[in-house]
Amino acid sequence: MAQAYSLDPEFRDNLEKLASTPHRATASRLAAGQEVTITAVDHSMAPIIWPQDKMVFGFPDLAIIEAGDIVLYRRGGKLLARRVIRKLELAREDVFVTRADAGERQDISVGGTEIIGRLLHVDRQGELIPVEQLRTGWVRRLFDLERSPVLARVSDWLQRR
Repeated sequence: MAQAYSLDPEFRDNLEKLASTPHRATASRLAAGQEVTITAVDHSMAPIIWPQDKMVFGFPDLAIIEAGDIVLYRRGGKLLARRVIRKLELAREDVFVTRADAGERQDISVGGTEIIGRLLHVDRQGELIPVEQLRTGWVRRLFDLERSPVLARVSDWLQRR
C-alpha cells in the first residue's frame, strides 16, 4: 500500500527542473510514495548489482540515508544508482558523497534535493534480495581477504615485512 507524502519544497523545485525530462514520471511516482523499478544496464555497481538486476527504489527519506545505502539521482540526463560512502551537512543541506561499487574513485557529491530514490531491494531473476543483505555484502567485501585481491596483496606484503 502506498503511503502519502508531503513534498519538501526543495524536492518540489527539483521536480520542476525535471519537468522537461523523461525522468519526471519516475520522480513523481517516488514522491507519491510508489515504488519504481529500474533495470541495471552496466557493471558500475558490480559485484553487488549486476546488469539486468531490477532495482526497486522508494521515496528517499534523507534522514535515514546513511553510508552503505544505494540512492538514485539524475546527472547529465541519466538516472544513476550509486552507493553513499559519506553523508555531510554543508550550509544546512545534506550532501552525499557517492561511488559506484565497481569504481575506485568517489563520484561528485550529490545534494539531498537531487536524490529521487533510495534502494529498497533487488529482484534478481525472481529472487528478492533485501537492501540489508546488499549492504552487508558491500561491507563484507571490503574486509574479506579471500574475495578482495587488493586486500590480499596488502596482507601478503605486510606479512613479508
